[in-house]
This record gives sequence, C-alpha cells and structure tokens, in this order.
Amino acid sequence: MPPLRRWFAVAAVASGTPGSTEAATALNTAMFNLAIALGALFGGIIADNVVLSAVLWFGAGLSGLASLVVSTSRTAR
Repeated sequence: MPPLRRWFAVAAVASGTPGSTEAATALNTAMFNLAIALGALFGGIIADNVVLSAVLWFGAGLSGLASLVVSTSRTAR
C-alpha cells in the first residue's frame, strides 16, 4: 500500500467512525484525479497562450515549489 494511502487509512481507522476507511479512500482518489485534471487544464491553457516550452518551465516551477513546501514542513518523528 502506498504511504499516502496508508496514512489516510490509519487516520480513518483511528477516527472510529464506521465507513471512514472507504470515505478516506474515495477522497484520496478524488484528489488525485482532481490534480491530474487541473494539471491538464492549466498545461493546456499555458500551451495555447504562451510558447510550448513555458509548460515545462511552469511544471519545473511547481515541482520546485512543492519540494520547498515538503522540505520545510517535515516534522521530526
């Protein structure tokens, strides 16, 4: 099981609410699908309005931003 899905499942079970594991899995899947859809939408908008290589720069910028957020939000275990 991937770590993010495992984290959702553990948090859902810890809540003690019946059916929470299924709801957490559905929410996890919905958010991944939303991210894919938004990436396609914004990539298409950028590709239509700017130079095609701008899509790569936009993706690189988002990757850098995500790396910065993850590296600064890590907590000690």
